[in-house]
Amino acid sequence: GMLVEKCRWLEEANCKGMCINQCKLPGQAYFFEGLGLPFTMKPNFTTKACQWSFGVHPPPVEDDDTIPKGCLKGCPTKLMPVYEDDKGQNWI
Repeated sequence: GMLVEKCRWLEEANCKGMCINQCKLPGQAYFFEGLGLPFTMKPNFTTKACQWSFGVHPPPVEDDDTIPKGCLKGCPTKLMPVYEDDKGQNWI
């Protein structure tokens, strides 16, 4: 594998949801679906590092113990208002 010692995306966004939904899940999907290579990303939300493991299938999101519950301390998205659209989907 490879260790990204400081993930600039996570440092700048400081948002777990953005990390998971705009980096981790799409990255894992790209490597597996696009390149045929199982790939797991394990972000560390405390140190802002990210472990990349090639050849390893990621667990389902609901079983991934690397994803903390709730928002990260200082998450700017947490403070934004949430709106519900006509389909019942919540949006920031």
